[in-house]
Amino acid sequence: MIAGDVFRELMSRFASGVTVVCAREADGTPRGVTVASFCSLSLDPPLALFCVAENNESAPAFRGAGHATVTILRQDADGLASRFATRGIEKFAGVETVSCPHGVPYLAGQLAWMCGDRWDVVSGGDHLLWMLRVEDGATALGAEPVIHYNRSYWSLAGERVKP
Repeated sequence: MIAGDVFRELMSRFASGVTVVCAREADGTPRGVTVASFCSLSLDPPLALFCVAENNESAPAFRGAGHATVTILRQDADGLASRFATRGIEKFAGVETVSCPHGVPYLAGQLAWMCGDRWDVVSGGDHLLWMLRVEDGATALGAEPVIHYNRSYWSLAGERVKP
């Protein structure tokens, strides 16, 4: 079997967009985490998939949540990406959010957002694989995505945004 550090290095060469996924704890507390492991899963029904590390402080909220949101971040949102990837801070303090019809926040003014119901959640090694049945969403024009590649944030033009 391949060593974990070798596998991590291999996977760091896959460029991806960056999202912030959000859910609510049973008591209503919002939780959010930066996720690069995100993709479309099905058109009929419309399903998206994202992965949350089991050891992430937000994982319990995603284990129990019935609804979630996904925000696709703009190139100039690398600060939000870093913020929601940081442990032990109040991630939503000072961040403009909007609530979807289920009351789950998404980040305002970004490239796109979607919300929906939990289709399924399964264990995938050390991650939860969360399948979202997308019910609503919108896109914004005039912005480019932030890209995660080789443990750094980049623009589409190939310029490093933030290490």
